[in-house]
Amino acid sequence: MGLAALTAVSAFAKGGGGGVPSPFTENSNRKVELADGEMYTLQGKVVFDNNDVAFFWVDLAKHPWLANQKRQQNPYYRLLGSKDQWREYNEKAVQLICVAHAASAVGDIELSIVSEAGSKAVHKLNQE
Repeated sequence: MGLAALTAVSAFAKGGGGGVPSPFTENSNRKVELADGEMYTLQGKVVFDNNDVAFFWVDLAKHPWLANQKRQQNPYYRLLGSKDQWREYNEKAVQLICVAHAASAVGDIELSIVSEAGSKAVHKLNQE
């Protein structure tokens, strides 16, 4: 009985892959949110809101894995640091080496630059 059950189960298993097997790969949600405390390299723009607060507009075309329902409606992450620190990048396309932080607002994420990256933490990109 045990061997028959094992044989039946192993008949469905196929080797050679490096992913998580799932029969629902076509319909599964493959969009995610940034994880608290993790480092990322992202492309987008620095923008300021009406209250002069700096935000990072993430380019969802470059990062389709972030295009979950929430980010499609609101593709902005608040940038930590002084507004003067971000002023020179206002409305500029940038590549940002950053760390995600859970914000005080439930379910929101803020970004800070990686200080170890120094001047390479924010890199202006050529406008396309």
